[in-house]
Amino acid sequence: MPRAIESIITRRLIYKMLYRSEDNSVSKEIYKARSDALKWILVTSFGYLGFRKAKFGRREAHMAVCSYAREVLLRSIKIAERRRFKVIHGIVDSLWIWKKNASDDEYLELAEEIENKTGLPVSYEGRYKWIVFLKSKTHSSRPVNNRYFGVLRNNTLKYRGIEARRRDTPPIVKKMQIEMLNNLSRANSHQQLVKEAEKCKQLLNQYIRRIVVGNVDPEDLVISRSLCAPIEIYSNNTYTLSAAKILRREGIDAGPGVMLNYVLCRDEGSFKAVPIDVSTTYSYDSRKYIEMLKRAASTILEPIIGKI
Repeated sequence: MPRAIESIITRRLIYKMLYRSEDNSVSKEIYKARSDALKWILVTSFGYLGFRKAKFGRREAHMAVCSYAREVLLRSIKIAERRRFKVIHGIVDSLWIWKKNASDDEYLELAEEIENKTGLPVSYEGRYKWIVFLKSKTHSSRPVNNRYFGVLRNNTLKYRGIEARRRDTPPIVKKMQIEMLNNLSRANSHQQLVKEAEKCKQLLNQYIRRIVVGNVDPEDLVISRSLCAPIEIYSNNTYTLSAAKILRREGIDAGPGVMLNYVLCRDEGSFKAVPIDVSTTYSYDSRKYIEMLKRAASTILEPIIGKI
C-alpha cells in the first residue's frame, strides 16, 4: 500500500506547495484542483482497504493505518504540550493548538519538530482570528470531529461539515450561510463577533422574506441527491424517492448513483418533489425552505449568541 500511493502523496504535496506560493489566480486554481483530485484518490484508497468487497482490500491493513494515525496524533499532542501549547481540538490528521502571545515562528518550530520526530510531512496552515467547533446533537458536551467554522488572520474562511459544504443543500441556503460567515469574518474580538452575529438575524429575515414573496431564482431552490439502492428496496417514502418515481414514470433513468435534481413542492398530506428534468412549473413549499434557512442560521449563530 505505501508503495502504491507514494507517488500520489508526493505529487499532492508538490501541488499544495505550488498553490501556496503562486500569485497567478488561474495557475493557483489549477494547482488547487489537481491537489484536490489527488486527495480523493488517496481517500478512496484508504476506504477500499476496509471495504469487504474490494478486490485489493484488506481489513488488517485498514486497522493498521488507523492505529498508526492515532499513535502519530498522540505523539504530536505530547510534543505540543511539552512546548506549553494547549491542544484545543484534533481530528485524523489535524491539530488546533493555542499558546498565549505565541508567534508564527513558534508554531513553525513546533511543526518542524513534529515532522522530524514522526517522519511525516507537517504543514502550518496559519493562525485563526476565531474558530467555532460545533457540538454533537446527541452529546452536547462533546464537539463533533469534523464540524467547525472560523476565519484565519488573513481573512480566509474555513468551514467543514456545515450546510454550505453539503451538496444536497439548496443554493439559497448555501448563499445565506456563506454571507453570514463573510459578515462574521469582519470580527476581531469576541465582542465584535457577537455584534456581527446579532446583525445576521436580520439577514435571515431578508432571505425568509424572499421565500415568502417569491423573489427567488428557481435554480436556487434545487436539491441534489441520489439513491443508494433500487427504488423497490425502499419501504419509507422520502422526497428523493418521490422524485425518482416521477422520473421513472417519464421513462428517465433514476437508479442508484444517478443524481436527482428536484424542488420541494406543496402537496397536502404526502411527499412531493418535482424533478426539474420533468417540469419547470411548480409551486414550491415555502415552509420547508424557511425551515432549512432557519436550521442553517442556527448552525452558525447559536454557538455565538444562543437560540435565535
